[in-house]
Amino acid sequence: GLEIDKPRTDSWRESDASASALAARYYVYVQDFANAKKYAEKALSLHNTMIDLNTIDLINYLGQNMTADIFTASYSPEYYTCWESSYKMYHNKSQSIMVANDELLAAYQPEDLRLQYFYTDKLLGLIFGVTEGNTHYWKTNTLITGTDVAEMYLILAECAARNNDIGTCMENVEMVRINRIAADDYITLPIPGTAKEAVQLVANERWREFPFKSLRWYDIKRLNADGLIDPIILSRDYYEVGETAIDFDTPKVYTLEPGSRKYARPIPKEVVILTGGSVKQNTY
Repeated sequence: GLEIDKPRTDSWRESDASASALAARYYVYVQDFANAKKYAEKALSLHNTMIDLNTIDLINYLGQNMTADIFTASYSPEYYTCWESSYKMYHNKSQSIMVANDELLAAYQPEDLRLQYFYTDKLLGLIFGVTEGNTHYWKTNTLITGTDVAEMYLILAECAARNNDIGTCMENVEMVRINRIAADDYITLPIPGTAKEAVQLVANERWREFPFKSLRWYDIKRLNADGLIDPIILSRDYYEVGETAIDFDTPKVYTLEPGSRKYARPIPKEVVILTGGSVKQNTY
């Protein structure tokens, strides 16, 4: 893809900028921060337009259009990320409702426009009568996971933090935040004292900027493997499922520890078959 020489004209087609952005994402995942920085800088040199939420009148649309076409709102976060800030739109069709847990919602400041514009409790309350745990991510039936200008700035921030260049790290973080926090309430964040604190700050900002876009899963996996910041342990409560019914009287806690084999991805079956079994399937 890096051989593409077509300039970016929109977010529907691949371009030299989108290829560089995808390379930057890949190199962060494999912990090659020198190349991550190289390709994030290249992507931004080719396209660096950011969307300032202070200039977009989303709240009136999202707050009032509780109609039948609720999942096709043209100002949903999915479409906002496909505007001028997006390098390339990758998407998966999904009818799922993305319900935010309390931990994610608490990660936003009250004056964060992402919280105000892109989360709502109206749909589940109005249609299904759900009164608790009903704050969901306002979405269409498409989940957008493509690369974005904000992602490149946060990649540069993390690369700088890992090089103990805390000032450059925060400059890149604030390039994103200034477009996300209500202008009247915008205050720059305190400067972290260590590289570990700076990387944690960047990871938290990525969590707020890219919820429900698959990046969090990969961030948790790579950050746990890296070991610089404190381990991220996931825990969820479920009920026991029997052959004929769900046992609502027996809640069960599932915990995903760092280093768990459950982080492994299955190798495509075709690979195992075509190699005559010399490639062994991942075990869990």
